[in-house]
Amino acid sequence: MFIKEFSELKVNYNCNFIKFFKEISNNLNNSGVNVIIFGSTIHKLLTNSKYICNDIDIIFNNEYDIKKFIDHINLYTNKKSYYKPLNKSKLVSYSSKTTLDSLIKYHYEIYYDNNLIHGMILNMDNFTDDENLVFSKLNKESIELLSNKIKTFDFLSNFYINDIIYSKLDDLMNVKLTNFKLTSSDYVIIKKYINRNVKFTLDDNYYKMFRPTNLIFSNQKLYYKSKDLVVLPLNRNDINMAGKSPMIKNWNNLTTNYDFVMTEYVNNIGLLCGPTSGIICIDVDVKDNGVNIFNKLLLNYNIPNCPIQKSANGGFHYIFKYNNDRMKDMNTKIKCALINDDKIGIDMLIKDSQFVVYPSINYTNGIQYTWIKPITDKSDIPEMPEWLYELYEYGIIDDNYKIIKSDKNLIKDNDITTIDINDKSIITDNNITNISDKAIIIMIILLFGLIGMIGIITLLLIDMNVIKI
Repeated sequence: MFIKEFSELKVNYNCNFIKFFKEISNNLNNSGVNVIIFGSTIHKLLTNSKYICNDIDIIFNNEYDIKKFIDHINLYTNKKSYYKPLNKSKLVSYSSKTTLDSLIKYHYEIYYDNNLIHGMILNMDNFTDDENLVFSKLNKESIELLSNKIKTFDFLSNFYINDIIYSKLDDLMNVKLTNFKLTSSDYVIIKKYINRNVKFTLDDNYYKMFRPTNLIFSNQKLYYKSKDLVVLPLNRNDINMAGKSPMIKNWNNLTTNYDFVMTEYVNNIGLLCGPTSGIICIDVDVKDNGVNIFNKLLLNYNIPNCPIQKSANGGFHYIFKYNNDRMKDMNTKIKCALINDDKIGIDMLIKDSQFVVYPSINYTNGIQYTWIKPITDKSDIPEMPEWLYELYEYGIIDDNYKIIKSDKNLIKDNDITTIDINDKSIITDNNITNISDKAIIIMIILLFGLIGMIGIITLLLIDMNVIKI
């Protein structure tokens, strides 16, 4: 654990956030209240990052200290402050036997003018007598105790007490994970810090345990290239750090001549969809009921003998031939279908998209992608069946798991997430109706304007005796 005094930090004292932080710190000191400040606030102070902090997280000893702090603000400053309790802590715990919610006894929102402070009181029943004694001193030992007992990304193990900052991390912008089995809540916190330019990497020991060797990756890459497919290098910069993010710019414009060297920095490999590779992928996901609904669709519709890959999350990739005549105006659609107004986890990766392939793994669970029926020869890959074109076009499934083919049920671009979000080429019936309505309104306004102008001119002519009444 390293220790820094606030005065050592290279911060801009004219920054509104720094002014706000120092005001809070001074008011805490002047009110005689001992607290621990933690969270992204301290990370920002230590790294001098540009991102905006919306609040400050503070651990108080008791509610009396919160009232004492607020009373000092209202009595001795020109600011106004008040507080109100929350039923449950919104913070998220990670990799700890004791969850943060169980350690937080009370959680309050403290308002300081237009700024927000999260005030928390720990549940000391979850500390042993020895831990209580250590924690009550609010020193380096108590900080180490707290950071070991509550391991969260939101803390990033950074704490502030009486103008002293404690941190367990040597590198605050490059965080090493020691566990790849993360929860969805963990990913929310990770995403927040990725947006703040913090990079997360898997600890080398865990990384080497389940990642295929470069030789295995290289051999499989050559196999795909021999089938005239575009192979992409992927890393873990995707939202869940699963290993699905292309490592190069303009990856969707690459040709089959593109190649790369397989190194430890390449986490996975993927195949490009579209005219260049000549393939498309129907990505059926477990989440959003994708696999369940797709299997029920297959009771009513047939699927040709196509390459199928099982994904690391238990979903499936169905591979079909790219048909330029029919697909040149089609875009990738994410969650391409609805049933009872619920979006289904079936993605149609037509072009400007890619999918992860064997021998890649999902770095959130360590499970490998596997081919159920591999790609042997591109010429053997079948065309996409007609009913999947209908699913793309209409996108509505009834309770009997049949596609409703009705113009009234055509899904508009804004109903389904597409990759090409800037496409303005489609004009729906509603658009046309709106345009017609607006044209009529404009014509009425112009007509009344013209009548008004004639009236004014007539009055002027009467006034000039040009027209006699």
